[in-house]
Amino acid sequence: MPSELNKHPSDIAQSAVKYLRVLKISEKIGRLYAESAFQYLQRIKDLKTTNKTTADVLFLFVEYLRSNPHAVIETQDGKRLLTSNWNAYDGRVISCFIDWWLPLNVIDNSFQIKVPGVLRKWIKWCHRHKYFDENHFKNFISALPKGKSEEIKRLLKAGELLYRLHSPCRSIRHNVKIGKVVSINTKRQPLEIYEGYMKVIRIENQFGFLQTREGGRFGPVLFGKDLVRVIKSGDVLAVEIARYGKCWKVRKSGNVYARGVVF
Repeated sequence: MPSELNKHPSDIAQSAVKYLRVLKISEKIGRLYAESAFQYLQRIKDLKTTNKTTADVLFLFVEYLRSNPHAVIETQDGKRLLTSNWNAYDGRVISCFIDWWLPLNVIDNSFQIKVPGVLRKWIKWCHRHKYFDENHFKNFISALPKGKSEEIKRLLKAGELLYRLHSPCRSIRHNVKIGKVVSINTKRQPLEIYEGYMKVIRIENQFGFLQTREGGRFGPVLFGKDLVRVIKSGDVLAVEIARYGKCWKVRKSGNVYARGVVF
């Protein structure tokens, strides 16, 4: 996949190709003084794995940019090639890639956590090699704060706990099945059902209060003690909720997004 970057005429794709060549050369390093053969081989193995991850991230970033029809040309054989250069974008393109596009297209959580660090290094390299000016650099790097990976971990954890509200899961540590965090009586018919993106506007005890993009408000929604430790006001949930009496419960769920990503 990453080798296909050579086909795109944009300076974004070309900078990715050159950067990956630099990383490839770095794999051909000699053994350090006082380093055992095992340590040397392990270091090379780790470096190859890191470089493979970098190549995948840059390829996916170009794939994301290709989703914009105004940024590509279509060749006679039907291929869509990225043409827009770095100067056509600002930091929002990186934020949207990490916060919105990746969660929808990449299942591997460990991969998502590594993406901000990979992009940060690439952006710095591109700036040093004059692909964009200082203003663009500051804009891009502001979308990649050093705590971004920790924020992704938090959102992924929130998504897992949100899922457990309505679905049983398997304990990784003990390899045994555990039940739902919040029981839902499937024999009872809910009084109301609502599905969509909903922002957390308030958290009280073990309950959350949600608001839709249109301004509709729902609550209290039973979150449970584990989820309220992780979730934050402003987070947006992709959920289906149902009202049983005075309380709402989560029946289905998708990703959890940070403030400002969805609405």
